[in-house]
Amino acid sequence: MKRALLTSIAAFLLSSCSPSDQERANEKAREAGREMKREAEHASDQLKHGVEELDRKAGAKLDQAGREIKEESRRAAEKVKERADHIQGSDQPERKP
Repeated sequence: MKRALLTSIAAFLLSSCSPSDQERANEKAREAGREMKREAEHASDQLKHGVEELDRKAGAKLDQAGREIKEESRRAAEKVKERADHIQGSDQPERKP
């Protein structure tokens, strides 16, 4: 948006200015473009750093959550197996030695 505004201003100024004024306006527009590029690169670097930090923090938490889910699943499977063994055992008649 900034670039569009600068371009519009530059076009207006260029249409009503002397060649030296036009050159100054062009230089200001180029400098504004370079500044916008620097700002965009800085924002990109900050974003990359933020993503890396989030990945570092979230990665450990996701690993822990995965281990907890695996352990809960193992316990649930054991309970189901115990219940199934109990049901199968109660279906069979008692054996006397």
